[in-house]
Amino acid sequence: MSRTVFGTITNELTGKAIPGLKVVAWDDDDKTEDRMGEAVTDENGAYQILYAGVPLGETQPDIFIKVYKHIFHLSLLLAKSRVYRDQDAASDCRIDLRIAFFEKARSVYGLVTWEDGSPADGATVAAWDDDYPSSHDDYLGSGRVAPRAFALGALARSGRGDFHHPALPSAGVS
Repeated sequence: MSRTVFGTITNELTGKAIPGLKVVAWDDDDKTEDRMGEAVTDENGAYQILYAGVPLGETQPDIFIKVYKHIFHLSLLLAKSRVYRDQDAASDCRIDLRIAFFEKARSVYGLVTWEDGSPADGATVAAWDDDYPSSHDDYLGSGRVAPRAFALGALARSGRGDFHHPALPSAGVS
């Protein structure tokens, strides 16, 4: 039996729909997360993910979504919904999400290397406002290092986007 995970993604700052975002639905299990499917939001911020069943032995999946923006050949995680526990496997699940989305956001970009100069492929780079760690609200974003480069999108609080990690070289802000 097929089911649908559907909803809309809107900007919590403006209330407007956000088109063109990738939405991935997941089933949260104790040790793993099972991917249910993905879709791209339309001009109304709507998405619909058809899922053809639940994993063997599962009758009540715990469903959540992750929302991504494609920037510089990377899929950057913008938001994750809460987990909707014990959903009926025969029913559809609606998950609407309001996310902080900055249309004119700044991006952090650069080249990350290990001390020996080799590319730090697969490392995680994070950005905070310059008064970190005084507040958890100062986290600006993170991303994984792609081969020889990285980019972090949706950084628009103070316009600075400094990141603080002793192992990382200086990076540019655009």
